[in-house]
Amino acid sequence: MRIAIGADHAGFPLKAHLVEVLTAAGHEVDDLGTYSTEAVDYPPFCAAVGRRVADGRAEAGIVLGGSGQGEQLAANKVRGVRAALCNDLYTARMAREHNDANVLSMGARIVAPGLAEEIVELFLATEFAGGRHQRRVDQVMALDGFDLHEALYTTRAMRRVKPDPIPDEVIARIVDAAVRGPSGGNQQRFRFLTVTKAATKARLAEWYRQDLEELNRTKYADVQSSISEGDPNDPSVAQSARISKSGVWLAEHLAEVPLLLFVFGKAAGESSTFPVLWNACLAARAEGIGTTITTLLRAHKDEIHELLGVPADGEWQMHAMVPMGYPLGSWGIAERRPAHESTFSERWGLAPDWVVDEALWPPGP
Repeated sequence: MRIAIGADHAGFPLKAHLVEVLTAAGHEVDDLGTYSTEAVDYPPFCAAVGRRVADGRAEAGIVLGGSGQGEQLAANKVRGVRAALCNDLYTARMAREHNDANVLSMGARIVAPGLAEEIVELFLATEFAGGRHQRRVDQVMALDGFDLHEALYTTRAMRRVKPDPIPDEVIARIVDAAVRGPSGGNQQRFRFLTVTKAATKARLAEWYRQDLEELNRTKYADVQSSISEGDPNDPSVAQSARISKSGVWLAEHLAEVPLLLFVFGKAAGESSTFPVLWNACLAARAEGIGTTITTLLRAHKDEIHELLGVPADGEWQMHAMVPMGYPLGSWGIAERRPAHESTFSERWGLAPDWVVDEALWPPGP
């Protein structure tokens, strides 16, 4: 198991001991500090452990301090973390069995090394019971706020999604957030249309596959050639291959995607529809739902208008479709060109005074 561990100065000696014990037991341990008994503030170390667990880089986390209380509080500020203070075996077992805790907090001034080893072993070995406890854990997690920066940095194209249905109340929250987006003159010249019926999705999937094949034969022919003939170890070729592969996956599974959200607007009115569409994507991210914006089906606009019953007077035009579903993959920060390389200052071609070498979120390790 991959385990992230962190501590302040009071927890450092116990952390050093547990790192040795866990490593000897065959676990992969990410030691995130601190690395001495020199006094430090505990929140950054606990947050770092929490982020490793929340984003999937670690399967479990351990935070240590004098009492473990502050460490638990700090770790629990990270969305997706369920940190439990366990200074005895009973609470360690119950934290896992009933609460599905994913971060263990202990007080190094309360728990001796031998007992700490037993607590850690029990915590890692105990399975979550699920059942009625899953419902309660879901209710607890629903109380979690969602960090705006996390949404901005991790909302990216998620084409591979599960077929699991999205509850109506979740769809309502997404669309309600979407309509709050800015639109030209605040005229709200947009309309959404949700598609969940299998027969409709199957027809749309046929057109989508045709349009993707045509796009790859024409506009993206050079890209496809570079993928088939280029060096697979070349980062640009590898990235193109990943995008192409995920695009093909979506085309082959579009009929299984639980929700297709269409946005309609006035002719040349994308300045009103795309801001609200992006609001929908951010709202979906807060619900744990993956999205990707595609305009590919515009090639079958007339057929789609007829299929979906859009008035034939031409007032409303399909601008885009957003497949939505719970992702098969994990969230993460997409690689992008550094911000300073995409920005000019005062005049075209003049670099800004600041440089951003790597993503500024999340802070810390």
